[in-house]
Amino acid sequence: MNKSSLSGILRSRLFWKVMAMGTAVWLWNILVIVTGILVVHRHVNPNTPLVTYTYNLASAQWAARQNMYDVPETMNYMPQFAIAYTPFRVTPAPWGVILWRAVSVAVLATGLWRFVKQFFAPHSIHFFLAATLLALPLSAAATQNGQANVILAGLMLHAVAFIASGKWWPAAALTMLAIVAKPVAIVLVLLAPFFYRALRLPLAVAFAALLASPFLFAGLGYVLSQYRGFLHNLSVCSAAPEYDYADITGILWPLHVQLSHNVSLAIRASAGLLTLALWWPGARRLPEPLRAFWLFTLTAGYLMLFNPMNESNSYVVFAPALAVWALHFLRDRALRWMGCVAAFMAFSMGILPNIVRPWFGNKFALAYHPIMTFLFLAMLAGWISRGKAANSPVDSKERLRRDKTR
Repeated sequence: MNKSSLSGILRSRLFWKVMAMGTAVWLWNILVIVTGILVVHRHVNPNTPLVTYTYNLASAQWAARQNMYDVPETMNYMPQFAIAYTPFRVTPAPWGVILWRAVSVAVLATGLWRFVKQFFAPHSIHFFLAATLLALPLSAAATQNGQANVILAGLMLHAVAFIASGKWWPAAALTMLAIVAKPVAIVLVLLAPFFYRALRLPLAVAFAALLASPFLFAGLGYVLSQYRGFLHNLSVCSAAPEYDYADITGILWPLHVQLSHNVSLAIRASAGLLTLALWWPGARRLPEPLRAFWLFTLTAGYLMLFNPMNESNSYVVFAPALAVWALHFLRDRALRWMGCVAAFMAFSMGILPNIVRPWFGNKFALAYHPIMTFLFLAMLAGWISRGKAANSPVDSKERLRRDKTR
Protein backbone atom coordinates (compact mmCIF):
# COMPACT_ATOMS: atom_id res chain seq x y z
CA MET A 1 0.00 0.00 0.00
CA ASN A 2 1.51 3.32 -1.07
CA LYS A 3 1.47 6.49 0.95
CA SER A 4 -1.27 8.12 -1.11
CA SER A 5 -3.61 5.15 -0.53
CA LEU A 6 -2.88 5.17 3.19
CA SER A 7 -3.44 8.92 3.34
CA GLY A 8 -6.75 8.48 1.54
CA ILE A 9 -7.91 5.84 4.04
CA LEU A 10 -6.96 8.02 6.99
CA ARG A 11 -8.95 10.90 5.52
CA SER A 12 -11.97 8.68 4.95
CA ARG A 13 -14.96 9.33 7.21
CA LEU A 14 -15.90 5.67 6.95
CA PHE A 15 -12.51 4.65 8.35
CA TRP A 16 -12.89 6.83 11.42
CA LYS A 17 -16.47 5.68 11.94
CA VAL A 18 -15.34 2.06 11.86
CA MET A 19 -12.49 2.84 14.24
CA ALA A 20 -14.80 4.70 16.65
CA MET A 21 -17.43 1.94 16.70
CA GLY A 22 -14.79 -0.77 17.00
CA THR A 23 -13.13 1.02 19.90
CA ALA A 24 -16.45 1.48 21.72
CA VAL A 25 -17.42 -2.17 21.23
CA TRP A 26 -14.03 -3.37 22.39
CA LEU A 27 -14.17 -1.21 25.49
CA TRP A 28 -17.37 -3.00 26.50
CA ASN A 29 -15.79 -6.34 25.51
CA ILE A 30 -12.75 -5.60 27.65
CA LEU A 31 -15.04 -4.92 30.60
CA VAL A 32 -16.61 -8.36 30.11
CA ILE A 33 -13.24 -10.07 29.65
CA VAL A 34 -11.66 -8.49 32.73
CA THR A 35 -14.78 -9.23 34.75
CA GLY A 36 -14.71 -12.83 33.55
CA ILE A 37 -11.11 -13.21 34.72
CA LEU A 38 -12.06 -11.85 38.14
CA VAL A 39 -15.04 -14.21 38.29
CA VAL A 40 -12.82 -17.18 37.54
CA HIS A 41 -10.46 -16.04 40.30
CA ARG A 42 -13.37 -15.83 42.72
CA HIS A 43 -14.58 -19.25 41.60
CA VAL A 44 -11.17 -20.68 42.44
CA ASN A 45 -11.22 -18.79 45.76
CA PRO A 46 -14.78 -19.45 47.00
CA ASN A 47 -14.32 -17.48 50.23
CA THR A 48 -15.17 -14.36 48.21
CA PRO A 49 -18.95 -14.35 47.77
CA LEU A 50 -20.71 -13.54 44.50
CA VAL A 51 -24.03 -11.73 44.33
CA THR A 52 -25.07 -14.18 41.63
CA TYR A 53 -25.11 -16.88 44.31
CA THR A 54 -28.43 -15.41 45.42
CA TYR A 55 -29.76 -15.54 41.87
CA ASN A 56 -28.64 -19.16 41.44
CA LEU A 57 -30.17 -20.14 44.77
CA ALA A 58 -33.51 -18.53 43.94
CA SER A 59 -33.61 -20.22 40.54
CA ALA A 60 -32.80 -23.58 42.14
CA GLN A 61 -35.50 -23.03 44.77
CA TRP A 62 -38.01 -22.31 42.03
CA ALA A 63 -37.03 -25.46 40.12
CA ALA A 64 -37.48 -27.50 43.31
CA ARG A 65 -40.79 -25.71 44.07
CA GLN A 66 -39.42 -24.47 47.40
CA ASN A 67 -39.89 -21.05 49.00
CA MET A 68 -37.44 -18.60 47.41
CA TYR A 69 -38.07 -16.01 50.12
CA ASP A 70 -37.39 -18.21 53.14
CA VAL A 71 -33.63 -18.69 52.84
CA PRO A 72 -30.67 -16.83 54.43
CA GLU A 73 -29.76 -15.22 51.08
CA THR A 74 -33.20 -13.92 50.13
CA MET A 75 -33.84 -12.75 46.59
CA ASN A 76 -35.40 -9.27 46.46
CA TYR A 77 -36.99 -9.72 43.03
CA MET A 78 -40.21 -11.10 41.57
CA PRO A 79 -40.59 -14.85 40.96
CA GLN A 80 -40.20 -14.17 37.23
CA PHE A 81 -36.54 -13.31 37.82
CA ALA A 82 -35.81 -16.81 39.09
CA ILE A 83 -37.43 -18.27 35.97
CA ALA A 84 -35.53 -15.96 33.63
CA TYR A 85 -32.23 -16.74 35.36
CA THR A 86 -32.59 -20.51 34.74
CA PRO A 87 -30.35 -20.61 31.59
CA PHE A 88 -27.51 -19.02 33.54
CA ARG A 89 -27.99 -21.39 36.49
CA VAL A 90 -27.89 -24.55 34.37
CA THR A 91 -24.78 -23.40 32.49
CA PRO A 92 -21.73 -25.01 34.16
CA ALA A 93 -19.78 -22.84 36.60
CA PRO A 94 -18.20 -20.39 36.26
CA TRP A 95 -19.46 -19.89 32.70
CA GLY A 96 -23.05 -19.28 33.78
CA VAL A 97 -22.24 -16.21 35.84
CA ILE A 98 -19.83 -14.97 33.16
CA LEU A 99 -22.57 -15.36 30.56
CA TRP A 100 -24.95 -13.42 32.84
CA ARG A 101 -22.50 -10.53 32.96
CA ALA A 102 -21.89 -10.65 29.22
CA VAL A 103 -25.62 -10.52 28.47
CA SER A 104 -26.15 -7.71 30.99
CA VAL A 105 -23.35 -5.61 29.48
CA ALA A 106 -24.64 -6.30 25.96
CA VAL A 107 -28.11 -5.07 26.91
CA LEU A 108 -26.65 -1.94 28.53
CA ALA A 109 -24.29 -1.15 25.64
CA THR A 110 -26.95 -1.67 22.96
CA GLY A 111 -29.43 0.38 24.96
CA LEU A 112 -26.93 3.22 25.15
CA TRP A 113 -26.25 2.89 21.44
CA ARG A 114 -29.97 2.91 20.59
CA PHE A 115 -30.49 6.19 22.42
CA VAL A 116 -27.28 7.82 21.21
CA LYS A 117 -28.33 6.95 17.64
CA GLN A 118 -31.59 8.83 18.19
CA PHE A 119 -29.90 11.71 19.99
CA PHE A 120 -26.88 12.50 17.83
CA ALA A 121 -27.57 11.47 14.23
CA PRO A 122 -25.73 11.64 11.85
CA HIS A 123 -22.60 11.56 14.06
CA SER A 124 -23.92 8.93 16.45
CA ILE A 125 -20.95 6.55 16.20
CA HIS A 126 -18.46 9.09 17.52
CA PHE A 127 -20.89 10.12 20.25
CA PHE A 128 -21.37 6.47 21.19
CA LEU A 129 -17.64 6.16 21.78
CA ALA A 130 -17.68 9.31 23.91
CA ALA A 131 -20.74 8.09 25.86
CA THR A 132 -19.01 4.76 26.44
CA LEU A 133 -15.91 6.48 27.84
CA LEU A 134 -18.09 8.45 30.26
CA ALA A 135 -20.44 5.64 31.32
CA LEU A 136 -17.96 2.77 31.56
CA PRO A 137 -16.13 3.71 34.80
CA LEU A 138 -19.40 3.95 36.74
CA SER A 139 -20.56 0.64 35.24
CA ALA A 140 -17.51 -1.47 36.10
CA ALA A 141 -18.19 -2.27 39.77
CA ALA A 142 -21.78 -3.42 39.21
CA THR A 143 -20.65 -5.57 36.28
CA GLN A 144 -17.89 -7.13 38.36
CA ASN A 145 -20.38 -8.00 41.10
CA GLY A 146 -22.92 -9.34 38.62
CA GLN A 147 -25.69 -7.06 39.86
CA ALA A 148 -29.02 -6.93 38.04
CA ASN A 149 -28.73 -3.12 37.93
CA VAL A 150 -26.61 -3.46 34.77
CA ILE A 151 -29.32 -5.18 32.74
CA LEU A 152 -31.95 -2.97 34.42
CA ALA A 153 -30.24 0.16 33.06
CA GLY A 154 -30.05 -1.36 29.58
CA LEU A 155 -33.69 -2.46 29.51
CA MET A 156 -34.87 0.95 30.67
CA LEU A 157 -32.78 2.61 27.96
CA HIS A 158 -34.30 0.37 25.30
CA ALA A 159 -37.79 1.05 26.66
CA VAL A 160 -37.49 4.85 26.63
CA ALA A 161 -35.89 4.74 23.17
CA PHE A 162 -39.01 2.97 21.89
CA ILE A 163 -41.15 5.51 23.75
CA ALA A 164 -39.30 8.33 21.98
CA SER A 165 -40.12 6.67 18.65
CA GLY A 166 -43.78 6.17 19.53
CA LYS A 167 -43.49 2.36 19.49
CA TRP A 168 -45.73 1.71 22.47
CA TRP A 169 -46.01 -2.09 22.53
CA PRO A 170 -42.24 -2.81 22.37
CA ALA A 171 -41.77 -0.07 24.98
CA ALA A 172 -44.32 -1.72 27.28
CA ALA A 173 -42.76 -5.17 26.82
CA LEU A 174 -39.26 -3.92 27.63
CA THR A 175 -40.56 -2.00 30.63
CA MET A 176 -42.01 -5.25 31.99
CA LEU A 177 -38.66 -6.97 31.43
CA ALA A 178 -37.07 -4.14 33.41
CA ILE A 179 -39.48 -4.88 36.26
CA VAL A 180 -38.42 -8.52 36.09
CA ALA A 181 -34.80 -7.41 36.34
CA LYS A 182 -35.68 -5.25 39.35
CA PRO A 183 -39.15 -4.37 40.66
CA VAL A 184 -38.06 -0.77 41.24
CA ALA A 185 -38.55 -0.19 37.50
CA ILE A 186 -42.22 0.25 38.42
CA VAL A 187 -41.28 3.95 38.80
CA LEU A 188 -41.03 4.13 35.01
CA VAL A 189 -44.53 2.61 34.72
CA LEU A 190 -45.94 5.15 37.15
CA LEU A 191 -44.40 8.20 35.46
CA ALA A 192 -44.64 7.53 31.72
CA PRO A 193 -48.45 7.33 31.26
CA PHE A 194 -48.98 10.80 32.76
CA PHE A 195 -47.76 12.28 29.49
CA TYR A 196 -47.65 9.38 27.02
CA ARG A 197 -51.35 8.52 27.07
CA ALA A 198 -50.97 6.06 24.20
CA LEU A 199 -48.76 3.96 26.44
CA ARG A 200 -51.48 3.25 29.01
CA LEU A 201 -53.18 0.30 27.30
CA PRO A 202 -49.93 -1.45 26.26
CA LEU A 203 -48.59 -1.11 29.81
CA ALA A 204 -51.79 -2.48 31.33
CA VAL A 205 -51.84 -5.49 28.99
CA ALA A 206 -48.13 -6.14 29.42
CA PHE A 207 -48.39 -5.91 33.21
CA ALA A 208 -51.28 -8.40 33.25
CA ALA A 209 -49.20 -10.75 31.09
CA LEU A 210 -46.25 -10.33 33.44
CA LEU A 211 -48.30 -11.27 36.49
CA ALA A 212 -49.79 -14.28 34.72
CA SER A 213 -46.53 -15.61 33.29
CA PRO A 214 -45.35 -17.68 36.30
CA PHE A 215 -48.52 -19.77 36.14
CA LEU A 216 -47.24 -21.18 32.84
CA PHE A 217 -44.34 -22.80 34.71
CA ALA A 218 -45.81 -23.88 38.08
CA GLY A 219 -49.05 -24.62 39.85
CA LEU A 220 -51.50 -22.08 41.22
CA GLY A 221 -50.79 -22.68 44.91
CA TYR A 222 -47.02 -22.50 44.61
CA VAL A 223 -47.04 -19.34 42.48
CA LEU A 224 -49.42 -17.57 44.85
CA SER A 225 -47.22 -18.51 47.81
CA GLN A 226 -44.21 -17.00 46.06
CA TYR A 227 -46.11 -13.82 45.32
CA ARG A 228 -46.98 -13.57 49.01
CA GLY A 229 -43.33 -14.11 49.88
CA PHE A 230 -42.32 -11.41 47.41
CA LEU A 231 -44.74 -8.88 48.90
CA HIS A 232 -43.55 -9.67 52.43
CA ASN A 233 -39.96 -9.25 51.29
CA LEU A 234 -40.82 -5.84 49.82
CA SER A 235 -42.18 -4.68 53.18
CA VAL A 236 -38.97 -5.81 54.88
CA CYS A 237 -36.81 -4.00 52.33
CA SER A 238 -38.77 -0.77 52.82
CA ALA A 239 -37.61 -0.48 56.44
CA ALA A 240 -35.31 2.45 57.18
CA PRO A 241 -31.71 1.32 56.51
CA GLU A 242 -28.56 2.07 58.42
CA TYR A 243 -25.88 4.42 57.16
CA ASP A 244 -24.23 1.97 54.75
CA TYR A 245 -26.40 2.72 51.72
CA ALA A 246 -26.00 5.26 48.94
CA ASP A 247 -29.48 6.75 48.84
CA ILE A 248 -30.70 9.82 50.71
CA THR A 249 -29.34 8.30 53.93
CA GLY A 250 -25.85 8.47 52.41
CA ILE A 251 -26.10 12.26 52.41
CA LEU A 252 -27.23 12.24 56.04
CA TRP A 253 -24.75 9.78 57.53
CA PRO A 254 -21.83 12.28 57.77
CA LEU A 255 -24.21 14.41 59.86
CA HIS A 256 -25.06 11.40 62.06
CA VAL A 257 -28.74 11.81 61.20
CA GLN A 258 -30.76 8.58 61.30
CA LEU A 259 -34.25 8.58 59.80
CA SER A 260 -37.05 6.70 61.49
CA HIS A 261 -39.08 4.26 59.41
CA ASN A 262 -42.11 6.58 59.18
CA VAL A 263 -40.05 9.65 58.34
CA SER A 264 -38.14 7.69 55.70
CA LEU A 265 -41.36 6.52 54.05
CA ALA A 266 -42.79 10.05 54.13
CA ILE A 267 -39.67 11.50 52.48
CA ARG A 268 -39.64 8.84 49.77
CA ALA A 269 -43.35 9.31 49.03
CA SER A 270 -42.97 13.09 48.90
CA ALA A 271 -40.01 12.67 46.57
CA GLY A 272 -42.22 10.60 44.28
CA LEU A 273 -44.70 13.47 44.04
CA LEU A 274 -41.84 15.92 43.41
CA THR A 275 -40.51 13.65 40.65
CA LEU A 276 -43.93 13.66 39.00
CA ALA A 277 -44.06 17.46 39.35
CA LEU A 278 -40.71 17.69 37.53
CA TRP A 279 -41.68 15.20 34.84
CA TRP A 280 -44.79 16.98 33.60
CA PRO A 281 -43.35 20.44 32.74
CA GLY A 282 -40.22 18.86 31.33
CA ALA A 283 -42.29 16.60 29.10
CA ARG A 284 -44.25 19.60 27.81
CA ARG A 285 -41.18 21.69 27.03
CA LEU A 286 -38.70 19.16 25.68
CA PRO A 287 -38.69 17.77 22.13
CA GLU A 288 -38.15 14.10 21.44
CA PRO A 289 -35.92 12.29 22.18
CA LEU A 290 -34.95 14.66 24.99
CA ARG A 291 -38.41 14.24 26.48
CA ALA A 292 -38.11 10.46 26.77
CA PHE A 293 -34.58 10.77 28.10
CA TRP A 294 -35.80 13.19 30.75
CA LEU A 295 -38.18 10.39 31.77
CA PHE A 296 -35.26 7.98 32.03
CA THR A 297 -33.19 10.52 33.96
CA LEU A 298 -35.93 11.21 36.51
CA THR A 299 -36.62 7.50 36.96
CA ALA A 300 -32.94 6.71 37.46
CA GLY A 301 -32.47 9.72 39.74
CA TYR A 302 -35.39 8.75 41.96
CA LEU A 303 -34.12 5.18 42.22
CA MET A 304 -30.66 6.37 43.20
CA LEU A 305 -31.82 8.83 45.85
CA PHE A 306 -34.96 7.27 47.29
CA ASN A 307 -34.85 3.53 46.73
CA PRO A 308 -34.19 1.84 50.10
CA MET A 309 -30.97 -0.15 50.36
CA ASN A 310 -29.50 1.48 47.25
CA GLU A 311 -25.77 0.73 46.90
CA SER A 312 -22.99 2.77 45.36
CA ASN A 313 -22.63 0.13 42.63
CA SER A 314 -26.27 0.73 41.70
CA TYR A 315 -25.28 4.03 40.08
CA VAL A 316 -24.63 2.13 36.87
CA VAL A 317 -28.32 2.97 36.30
CA PHE A 318 -27.53 6.69 36.41
CA ALA A 319 -24.34 6.49 34.34
CA PRO A 320 -26.10 6.67 30.93
CA ALA A 321 -28.04 9.75 32.04
CA LEU A 322 -24.87 11.61 32.97
CA ALA A 323 -23.07 10.51 29.80
CA VAL A 324 -25.78 11.42 27.29
CA TRP A 325 -26.70 14.74 28.88
CA ALA A 326 -23.01 15.66 29.10
CA LEU A 327 -22.58 15.11 25.36
CA HIS A 328 -25.82 16.93 24.60
CA PHE A 329 -24.68 20.04 26.43
CA LEU A 330 -21.09 19.88 25.16
CA ARG A 331 -22.21 20.41 21.56
CA ASP A 332 -23.96 23.67 22.51
CA ARG A 333 -21.44 26.46 23.07
CA ALA A 334 -23.71 28.34 25.48
CA LEU A 335 -24.28 25.21 27.60
CA ARG A 336 -20.83 23.71 27.36
CA TRP A 337 -20.18 24.38 31.04
CA MET A 338 -23.10 22.11 31.93
CA GLY A 339 -21.64 19.41 29.73
CA CYS A 340 -18.29 19.72 31.48
CA VAL A 341 -19.97 19.48 34.89
CA ALA A 342 -21.95 16.38 33.89
CA ALA A 343 -18.85 14.75 32.38
CA PHE A 344 -16.86 15.48 35.54
CA MET A 345 -19.62 13.96 37.66
CA ALA A 346 -19.77 10.80 35.56
CA PHE A 347 -16.02 10.29 35.51
CA SER A 348 -15.40 11.23 39.15
CA MET A 349 -18.19 8.99 40.43
CA GLY A 350 -16.58 6.08 38.61
CA ILE A 351 -12.95 6.79 39.54
CA LEU A 352 -12.73 8.91 42.69
CA PRO A 353 -14.10 6.37 45.24
CA ASN A 354 -11.28 3.97 44.33
CA ILE A 355 -8.66 6.68 44.70
CA VAL A 356 -9.76 7.81 48.17
CA ARG A 357 -10.61 4.32 49.50
CA PRO A 358 -7.38 4.09 51.56
CA TRP A 359 -8.58 7.09 53.62
CA PHE A 360 -12.36 6.75 53.62
CA GLY A 361 -12.97 3.10 52.86
CA ASN A 362 -16.29 2.47 51.10
CA LYS A 363 -18.03 5.32 52.92
CA PHE A 364 -17.00 8.04 50.49
CA ALA A 365 -19.18 6.81 47.61
CA LEU A 366 -22.19 6.47 49.91
CA ALA A 367 -22.26 10.25 50.28
CA TYR A 368 -20.57 11.42 47.07
CA HIS A 369 -22.81 9.56 44.61
CA PRO A 370 -26.17 10.81 45.95
CA ILE A 371 -24.82 14.35 46.38
CA MET A 372 -23.65 14.44 42.75
CA THR A 373 -26.97 12.97 41.61
CA PHE A 374 -28.98 15.55 43.54
CA LEU A 375 -26.87 18.44 42.19
CA PHE A 376 -27.11 17.17 38.63
CA LEU A 377 -30.91 16.80 38.79
CA ALA A 378 -31.21 20.28 40.29
CA MET A 379 -29.04 21.73 37.50
CA LEU A 380 -31.05 19.95 34.83
CA ALA A 381 -34.40 20.97 36.33
CA GLY A 382 -33.22 24.57 36.51
CA TRP A 383 -32.24 24.52 32.83
CA ILE A 384 -35.63 23.12 31.83
CA SER A 385 -37.49 25.63 34.01
CA ARG A 386 -35.83 28.54 32.21
CA GLY A 387 -37.82 27.57 29.12
CA LYS A 388 -34.90 27.27 26.70
CA ALA A 389 -34.95 23.50 26.48
CA ALA A 390 -37.30 23.49 23.49
CA ASN A 391 -34.53 25.09 21.40
CA SER A 392 -32.05 22.31 22.16
CA PRO A 393 -30.31 20.82 19.14
CA VAL A 394 -31.88 17.48 18.19
CA ASP A 395 -31.99 15.49 15.02
CA SER A 396 -34.43 17.00 12.53
CA LYS A 397 -36.36 13.74 12.13
CA GLU A 398 -36.86 13.54 15.86
CA ARG A 399 -37.97 17.17 16.00
CA LEU A 400 -40.80 16.30 13.61
CA ARG A 401 -42.01 13.71 16.13
CA ARG A 402 -42.02 16.02 19.12
CA ASP A 403 -45.80 16.33 19.20
CA LYS A 404 -46.69 12.94 17.72
CA THR A 405 -45.52 10.85 20.69
CA ARG A 406 -47.92 12.34 23.16
